[in-house]
Amino acid sequence: MIKKNKNDMNGYLEPIEQILSSDVIKDNEKLRRVFLSAKESIEKGERDALARLSNDISWYLVTNKYQAPKEIIDFARQIAKEPSKERGKLAFLQMLALSLIKP
Repeated sequence: MIKKNKNDMNGYLEPIEQILSSDVIKDNEKLRRVFLSAKESIEKGERDALARLSNDISWYLVTNKYQAPKEIIDFARQIAKEPSKERGKLAFLQMLALSLIKP
């Protein structure tokens, strides 16, 4: 279960660490790299780390005939909205910038 705190992405570290230490991806180097990269990005405080993780999991599913361990699918569902949230933030900033430019 992800501990949700809008200002603290560290709540996502525990489930990522659980996945990394589980047997479900022990022998799957592609998934290990995806989750290790996400963990490092979150620890560095990168704002779009979850959106990238969501996209990376989606790409993994596409390239692997939509086959992945249940734990990965469940986690992906929990963070599926992250790319949309990032696009929404960007759209708002673009709209604000355009409103300041126009007379």
